[in-house]
Amino acid sequence: MGFENRFADKFFMLFQLKGNLYDRCVSNQVYRTRETREKMRRQPLSMVLLVIALVGTSLMAAEAADAPTGLRVGVYDSRAVALAYGRCGEFQARIATLRADHSAAEAAGDSARVKELETEGPWLQERMHMQVFGNLPIDDILEGRDELIAEVARATGVDVIVPSVAWSGEGVEIVDVTEAFATQFEVDEQTLEMVRQMKDVEPVQLPFDFGDE
Repeated sequence: MGFENRFADKFFMLFQLKGNLYDRCVSNQVYRTRETREKMRRQPLSMVLLVIALVGTSLMAAEAADAPTGLRVGVYDSRAVALAYGRCGEFQARIATLRADHSAAEAAGDSARVKELETEGPWLQERMHMQVFGNLPIDDILEGRDELIAEVARATGVDVIVPSVAWSGEGVEIVDVTEAFATQFEVDEQTLEMVRQMKDVEPVQLPFDFGDE
């Protein structure tokens, strides 16, 4: 009887252990099933959020690509550019050539050439004065200087260069390229300082139309 009781007790303990293991397995399975279901429920939401983020990024990139980058317009003070040209080595060499030609014409007794040069010299000086102190256009100075103007544009990062802008719309940036122009004429620092100060001086109004005729 004692043996039977001990056997029954061991059988009961084994049965109870087996039951506990079974319960744990079931619990773990249920837990894993619930976890899996929860992950499956969260997964569609994560995918939706990811798609929304990707679409939003794509739209922002498309808008940025389609948006205008803006126009940079270079403007300059024609008086300051004329001043820089009048003090540069090129213009000084031109004046020296006129004087040498005048002396040579006088020595040769070529009165017609002397008269021509005596007209050209003062005319050149008068026009330069009106360009520097007034508002006479400087087309003659910039004529044939396409590469110089292009270099000013590259140095200042502008898209177009004009003497002035009366009005500009949204997205247009106005850039003063006057000093960049002066620098292209390879003038000294004194001239550059004069160019900088000229912006504070009002131009002299020309009392009459100043043409080339």
